[in-house]
Amino acid sequence: MSNRTYELKNRKPFLLFTKQCLALAFFLLMSISLCAQHGLKAEYYNGVNFDDYVTTNYVGNIDQSWDNNPPVPGLDPHECSIRWTGKLVPQTSREYVFSARVDDGIRVWLDDRLIIDQWELNDLGLFQGKIYLEAAETYKIKVEYFNALREGEIRLLWSIPSAEQSWYEYFFEESTIPIPEEFFFRPDERKAPKQEIAEEVSNEKPKPKAKPKVTPQPKKKPVIVDEPLPEKQVISRKVSNAKEAEKYIPKNIAFEKGKTIILNSSMDELDLFAKFMLDNPTVNVSIEGHTDPVGDADLNLKLSNDRAIKVANHLVKEGVDGKRIKAEGFGGTRPLVVPKKGEYYPANRRVVFVLSGF
Repeated sequence: MSNRTYELKNRKPFLLFTKQCLALAFFLLMSISLCAQHGLKAEYYNGVNFDDYVTTNYVGNIDQSWDNNPPVPGLDPHECSIRWTGKLVPQTSREYVFSARVDDGIRVWLDDRLIIDQWELNDLGLFQGKIYLEAAETYKIKVEYFNALREGEIRLLWSIPSAEQSWYEYFFEESTIPIPEEFFFRPDERKAPKQEIAEEVSNEKPKPKAKPKVTPQPKKKPVIVDEPLPEKQVISRKVSNAKEAEKYIPKNIAFEKGKTIILNSSMDELDLFAKFMLDNPTVNVSIEGHTDPVGDADLNLKLSNDRAIKVANHLVKEGVDGKRIKAEGFGGTRPLVVPKKGEYYPANRRVVFVLSGF
């Protein structure tokens, strides 16, 4: 055996080992890079309208619920707002049905197109939006959420087409699932490099700046005002007891029949009450929803609770702190008038405001 043949024979295991090491290193680097890209950027704020910034975090997807334990330290679990941003890359071209199971408000944008808009108090509602997406295309996604009054929950879901489901999923599992982390990518936050400006160096001494010419101005004659200007009238709604507050409590809150939509005729009273609450920051309110005891008890209870929450939501929108508001429905369990069989009494369908904290 020649020396060259022996040398090549001994070099092969070394070359093979080197290639394997390089391949492994490349695979690890790619894996780390891909893992670092998946997920969304989450910005947390105290207050229902992104008032006080708390922190920024990165999450895999949007699927959270809590009661008294906030998702991040320092966040008020009962009155907060969160904004998620990033990119969404679908694997198939089709119409996607996005769903949001949320308590309380949510907005979802894809490439600046608003597909879900439910920015109000909700007791764990499910809201949907549809949009056609192309496979492998990159779409900017932004999700905004707020929670007020008690526990919080938000789940961003989408539907799985029946053609993509296994027989087991088709018959035994839900077709709507949280959007998996693998479809999300963090936003590109790389900044452009700063341009350095080279300063010219000169040996010449700087010339003294010329003093600006000052043109004397004629003295203005004093203006003599015979009468004082009228002061802006400020209406005070501060009160010291429940009797004084009685005139600000809404008496005629009405809704569309069988719905939670507040009639325009009730808005003036609600707006006046919101101003009263803002002028009296120590006062708290319990909003009670009531219906007739006639009909399905469970439906009446849900309707009364949803109406109370709707009124509370309007006050929050007007600037009242959600911590000062409690909303609860009692259905037909507390009628003012006990009806005869088959009869209705409009007086039983009402919203009651109970104040405390004077």
